[in-house]
Amino acid sequence: MTVIRPELPPAPPLTTTAERAAARRSGALFTRGLWRSAMAAASDGNAVQLLRNGPATFDCMIAAIDAARDYVSLESYLMVSDDTGHRFAAALAAAAERGARVRVLADWVGSRGVSHAYWRQLRAAKVEVRVFNPPGFRRWLGIIPRDHRKVFVADDLVGVTGGIGIADLWRGTLRRSKR
Repeated sequence: MTVIRPELPPAPPLTTTAERAAARRSGALFTRGLWRSAMAAASDGNAVQLLRNGPATFDCMIAAIDAARDYVSLESYLMVSDDTGHRFAAALAAAAERGARVRVLADWVGSRGVSHAYWRQLRAAKVEVRVFNPPGFRRWLGIIPRDHRKVFVADDLVGVTGGIGIADLWRGTLRRSKR
């Protein structure tokens, strides 16, 4: 078999020491990233399920929380202390009380409407709660950057990611007001 590779024009010469050092660094980073990708452990026996809406996603996550024995990690941009938020709080608190390590990371902007009592309830149940980038006297007053990730993992067995926050908004039960 013959492989034909098109000729590429030569790269322009690197003229400064800084350009040469940057090229070495970026090349090394690319090589390391490629190596990590190629050497990543593969596993079999996994299953993927598409969760098409909030209720299905919430039910899956709550079932995984209820079954968790070792740990639960929840990172969400949007958390609200509404019915859905309280459903999650109860499940997370129960998991922590069973002895699972439970961690919640919420963005300050996305969860600024959450009541203080909600966070106190979680912390009292030994849930490790952190708020990402609360306002303060630093660059951009803490408004930028934000944590828009939505990631859930329980016991290395169940992982959920996507665009759904922890709020009634994704249950499909809220009605838009007519104008």
